[in-house]
Amino acid sequence: MHSADEHAGNSCGLHHSYSFCGDPEAPLLIMIHGRAGTTRVMWAFKRSLPANVNVIAPEAFLVDEEEGGYSWWDIHQQERRLENIRTAVERVQDFVSRAEAYYDLIPAKRLAIGFSQGAALLSVILQTNDVFSAAGLLSGFVVQVNEGLRRPLSDVPVFMAHGTKDDVISLKKAEKGRDFLKSCGCMVTYVTDATGHKIGVQGMRALTGWLQERV
Repeated sequence: MHSADEHAGNSCGLHHSYSFCGDPEAPLLIMIHGRAGTTRVMWAFKRSLPANVNVIAPEAFLVDEEEGGYSWWDIHQQERRLENIRTAVERVQDFVSRAEAYYDLIPAKRLAIGFSQGAALLSVILQTNDVFSAAGLLSGFVVQVNEGLRRPLSDVPVFMAHGTKDDVISLKKAEKGRDFLKSCGCMVTYVTDATGHKIGVQGMRALTGWLQERV
């Protein structure tokens, strides 16, 4: 497997890291980190990833002055929250297109996993664009898109894992997102662990199986 810890974003629009399996037609998995993260943090899930996929982890474009690292939108700009999320969505979708062209990838399918703020961002992409055939939302929440802007979601596979002791994003908020996606027709796999704002043993094990089934 050919990999690089980091790659400048000049050609693809966002700083990123990647791991390629050697087959340009293999499924492509995009990993989207959470608030105040970096391109490195999502590789904590490496052991859950199938071997026969190409993986790219983009880095957010906003410096998080409060927490360090990078974020997809400023959580303190509540009056511009939806506008800022839309900007982040556009940046990620543009990145995926440019990265495929830059690395000569022709994926048979695209999947994505997102953690925390990255999961929220991914939830909007999932509802508005069919770029990803399946999505994993980890320790995150769902941003509900207005019905008039939402694409059909019947039978779209979604994986969700959350800690019952999460004090950053409450279990109740995660369950609200789960129920919403189910009401939209998504095939939701939902797993909890008695942990905080992270994915526990049961969640990691379930994510491994879910990803393997998708590819």
